[in-house]
Amino acid sequence: MPPARKDSEAIQILATEHWSLLATRALTYQESLGRVNMFLAILSGAVIALALIAQAAHFGPTFVSIAIFMLFVVFFVGVATVRRLLMLNRDDYMWVVGMNRLRHAYLELHPELEANFITSPHDDLSGALKTLGLEPSNASALGTVFHGFVTLPGMLG
Repeated sequence: MPPARKDSEAIQILATEHWSLLATRALTYQESLGRVNMFLAILSGAVIALALIAQAAHFGPTFVSIAIFMLFVVFFVGVATVRRLLMLNRDDYMWVVGMNRLRHAYLELHPELEANFITSPHDDLSGALKTLGLEPSNASALGTVFHGFVTLPGMLG
């Protein structure tokens, strides 16, 4: 098989895998946002229900009994949601590492294209952080410390 054809086939295979990882990342984000929406809907519904019960029961024993149960359900759903979001963030990290490996393979085939990539071709922690836009050398120390608070699990936590 001629080398040009072999390179062409390799690029096709790599590009297909790259698009597959991109689609998987999109599904990961979609699931994350869906879970956050579900939790916020349950939380909002519980607050509204508790307000209505408080009006009817005047914060008596009935209200306390129902409130304990409802807040337990909200707490459980919140903990489960944060746990799943952490798992999805880990999965997203794996997809980024995979895309970095593919980018490395592209550059092995065509090293002259390196100047065109703004994300990393390395699958180590530093490379993944660069691709995610969290490269410590480009972020302020304060931004790096507080990054966890602006992620979906950080906000819900």
